Amino acid sequence: MLQLNLFTPYLLGDALALAASFFLPISAALKLLLTLAYFLFLLACHSLRVEFRSDPRLEWLFIPAFFSISYDLGFYPFILALPIGLLFILVALRHSRQPSWSSGINLFGTGVLLFFSHGLVFLMAGAIGGAFLLLAPSIRFPEKLKASWPYLIFLVLVVAYRVHAYHSIATQPTYHRLFTWKWGYDRLSFLMVFWMLDSWKGLVSPLIPLLLLPRYLGSRLHATDLAPFVPLAILLLAYGTLPSQVQEVSLIYVRFSPYFLPFFAFIFKSPSGNTRSESIPYIKRIFLLIPALSLFIVGIKMFQTFNFSEESKSFNSLLEKAMPNQRALSLIFDSGSRYIGTPMVYLHYPLWYQAEKGGFVDVNFASNPPCVVHFKKNRAPPAVLGFEFKPASFDWVKWEGWRYRYFFVRSLSPISDHFFDNSQCRVSLVQSSGPWSLYESGCNEGGKRQ
Repeated sequence: MLQLNLFTPYLLGDALALAASFFLPISAALKLLLTLAYFLFLLACHSLRVEFRSDPRLEWLFIPAFFSISYDLGFYPFILALPIGLLFILVALRHSRQPSWSSGINLFGTGVLLFFSHGLVFLMAGAIGGAFLLLAPSIRFPEKLKASWPYLIFLVLVVAYRVHAYHSIATQPTYHRLFTWKWGYDRLSFLMVFWMLDSWKGLVSPLIPLLLLPRYLGSRLHATDLAPFVPLAILLLAYGTLPSQVQEVSLIYVRFSPYFLPFFAFIFKSPSGNTRSESIPYIKRIFLLIPALSLFIVGIKMFQTFNFSEESKSFNSLLEKAMPNQRALSLIFDSGSRYIGTPMVYLHYPLWYQAEKGGFVDVNFASNPPCVVHFKKNRAPPAVLGFEFKPASFDWVKWEGWRYRYFFVRSLSPISDHFFDNSQCRVSLVQSSGPWSLYESGCNEGGKRQ
């Protein structure tokens, strides 16, 4: 039913999680890797700030940047790739300033690592690195062409991946249109949201005073070097032009919000000596706001995480009742949380049954061809990506309910007693806990992994 796909931009995150899971529970393994990603993100931001010679006081802006929409949405492979993307940008910047074979090899190696971490971060960082080289003022154009050989190999790598993936993508069913753009004010508001509240609440978030701090600290824009402006310019260009969704890959431009505050900080340098000496008391008072606001945002994330942990405990009692190694279908009618702003936090939550008890849950990301594990040709079930948004459309015959032993349902109001009616077998309620309910099918064919 399933096959491995090792030529994929999702490889590194899954490989690290698999390795860590041999020594830790899967939840602890993921937490460890995300914690490491956070500290590496801060280190990479610091290294780039030093390379750009930007204002060191603005490093406080790096602390909350990590906890943006991508974090709330749980984009695990993307989050792990964030510090690697910053490392690539650093290596690309140094290569553009003093290109050599050794710097090109370093860039190539970092690029390959980034490619197998996440494709979107690879494309973003590659565009920034290419712009560094193109705009480098001290290098003649023939030398730029000579120094661009790593980017040419990256282009070949991307084409090879697309050719490799085409057959799998063409044979997997999908419920998504090829492109979805979603033009409107949401593009800028998502850039400015720290945690996933509605857009206008995001606009009045603590991000606004943080963006004003360079002005009140006396920081100055870099006047003679274009390089510090390149990452922010590419990021804004992505937010203004990229589609929201391409087939199964959704929320494309939204993901890059963790880079906004660091890229914004890079464009400022420390004030001149005269400016600083004239207003030291004033600057010191303003400077105290930076750690306060940054830690306030981190504190909110800690509060949300603690309360979400308590809220989600009601699912654990269902896990205890469910037998291991069975096939299950996820039916999430209410996917939001009281504490996490994203309306989709529980959308795929029953996959924890797969992670913790070895079962197999649909809707499954195995129907997404770029994943390391995906369905073989013509072996995907009817409930592929897209079905999770319309659980009320479930029909026993159309969606082949006989496949499943268990049905994980989340609904704030009781579902109809006739929801699972069929002519093959009886479906009975095993247990309810809060908004969660576990149903079990009596079909002989259901429940066994294929």
